[in-house]
Amino acid sequence: MAIGDGENDIEMLELASLGVAFSNGAEKTKAIADVIGMSNDEDGVADAIYRNGATQGTSEEGAHYAIMVLVLQNRVVSGDLHTTDYLKS
Repeated sequence: MAIGDGENDIEMLELASLGVAFSNGAEKTKAIADVIGMSNDEDGVADAIYRNGATQGTSEEGAHYAIMVLVLQNRVVSGDLHTTDYLKS
């Protein structure tokens, strides 16, 4: 799962098994997303992670997954890691 709101998130959302865009995100981003979630003003990230974790495994697994997603997204945004690196492994 990947969560984004800007056009810079499009590649990440396309590569993810589940792409979630914020309801107040860019129109191009919402157009390619699998799901349109709540806005970032309404804790959209937390809501998407909770809903994904509630449907896949235990809440502990969901929490671990959420932490992993946030760490990886931060590395991508900071430029330390590119989303296409995952395709090479």
